[in-house]
Amino acid sequence: MSALETYLKTAAETKGTWHKQAIQSVRSYIKISREEDVIAAIKLIRNQQLIRLLWEVGLSSTLQQDAIYQSKRIEQEAKGGI
Repeated sequence: MSALETYLKTAAETKGTWHKQAIQSVRSYIKISREEDVIAAIKLIRNQQLIRLLWEVGLSSTLQQDAIYQSKRIEQEAKGGI
C-alpha cells in the first residue's frame, strides 16, 4: 500500500475536522511528491471510494486523467473485463 493510499484511507474513515485534516495531508503529499510517483500510486489503488476522494483533494489535469483511467479500470475489473 502506497503512502497516498494510506492518506486516502484515513480521509475515508474520518469525518468533520479530522477529515479536513486528512484531506490536507493528501494535498501536501501530492504537492511534495514527483508527479510520476503520484501517478504510480494512483495506478495501485483498487478502491473506487479512494479514487473519488482524489477529486475532493484536487488534482492537476494530468492526475485527473490518470484517476479517471484507474476508476474505469477498477470498474472493468469488477465486471470481470480485465
